[in-house]
Amino acid sequence: SISEYTRSVISKIEAKGIPVVLATGRPFEKARATLEKAGMSQYVLTENGARAVRIADGTAVWETWLDGSEVAGVLHRIQEKMPSACFAQLTAEGGLLEEKHPWLQDEMSKGPAEKIFRRKVPDVVQEIAKGYKCAKTYLHLPEALDFA
Repeated sequence: SISEYTRSVISKIEAKGIPVVLATGRPFEKARATLEKAGMSQYVLTENGARAVRIADGTAVWETWLDGSEVAGVLHRIQEKMPSACFAQLTAEGGLLEEKHPWLQDEMSKGPAEKIFRRKVPDVVQEIAKGYKCAKTYLHLPEALDFA
């Protein structure tokens, strides 16, 4: 949550023409609510620094991406060691989500997952190898109950 004091400080700093920039690992769509609560109106760094976004219109003013074929190589090695792994991938073209991903099976997570990861594919690794520009990868291991 964002306190009233924090909102007022951000507002005073921005009023002096000094940019206040939130840095987050989240995509812009997921950070938007926090930005609104904080009263931030200029820029945000998203996806672990892969994008700098103008808050007013959601336009990326700077971005850098990993080559999909390189990311696919790493994810393929994970698949070899952990065959039950499911992936979701943020890309410059939007998000990719495997059709078998548990987020699509749970009614609470299905809507938000479909909003961020707009395209469902049979295999994220094979899809991104086609040349997508990649940012953050989400890995789900069904047998990992540590975070349940």
